[in-house]
Amino acid sequence: MIGTQEGIRFNNTGTVESPAEHWSLASTYGGSSGSSTNGTFIIGSGSRLRFAGSMFDLNGNNSVAGGGTMELATGYIECHQLPRPVSPGRATWKVTAGKFGRTSGSTLNINLTKVALSSGYFGGQGTINSTSGFEWTGGYLTSAGGFYTSGNGTISGTGSKGFSDSAKLYNSGTIVHQGDAIITMDEATLYNQAGGVYDLQGDGQIMGVSIDNYHNDTADIYNAGTFRKSGGTGKSVIGTQEGIRFNNTGTVEVTSGTLEFGSTYGGSSGSSTNGTFIIGSGSRLRFAGSMFDLTATTVSQVAEQWSLRRGISECHQIPRPVSPGRAT
Repeated sequence: MIGTQEGIRFNNTGTVESPAEHWSLASTYGGSSGSSTNGTFIIGSGSRLRFAGSMFDLNGNNSVAGGGTMELATGYIECHQLPRPVSPGRATWKVTAGKFGRTSGSTLNINLTKVALSSGYFGGQGTINSTSGFEWTGGYLTSAGGFYTSGNGTISGTGSKGFSDSAKLYNSGTIVHQGDAIITMDEATLYNQAGGVYDLQGDGQIMGVSIDNYHNDTADIYNAGTFRKSGGTGKSVIGTQEGIRFNNTGTVEVTSGTLEFGSTYGGSSGSSTNGTFIIGSGSRLRFAGSMFDLTATTVSQVAEQWSLRRGISECHQIPRPVSPGRAT
């Protein structure tokens, strides 16, 4: 460990190599725990480089290599320019507490084995591009500049997790939302892009929340890919409490249980334009919001129920069932 008690500022312009099990940069009292400018971090397989200080700045073009884990345990890591993983090996970036962020206008490209978020805050004002897999079991995305992921991700567990105010997630990979995990969204936006898959494999929820209790913090989901409920015999609700506007130009598929689009306070609960809804036999797609607009939308597959619980489903053009099967 470098910097127990009073702390030591570690300033790197060379190479930091961690072949051992743990290598930790610990805290200082009120000041920076160090920086790296155009430096390299090499983390051996099974090893860990741990940041536990108040602030660590990454400036210039920093590289992360190896098959180990780079962990933010407390404090804050701020990226002013591009830290980039390089071969050999692919490391894991793990946020267990504290904050990981980038300044406005900066970019972070991540090409690791995995990004793991179990607590704390991940994001900032800049842009994050990730081809890595990710595990989200707790903590909050704060990526106002956009977190772009094309890898395979999982959302699981009972830990508190969600999108902080104005956070944006762009998915072009596959996100598996497991079990009964709950995600909260506060004026945040999820873009499931063309080719992207968001798969609810249980009875998980995506909940709109308001931090100011003024009931005006509606979040948005834009689906241009596939948004699917494939598991769980109960109900998954998109937009409990404050509501979430679900805007569909891709495919919504329900093959297990019930998928419900919930309420917003006085506004639209979503729309579908040139989109498709596929409702499997024995499954249910349920509209429980104030208004859902359907424009040139297709409903297909053998369906148990298409349900309007309250509010208005308004068709501006013809929603048309297509074979195979006829929906209800």
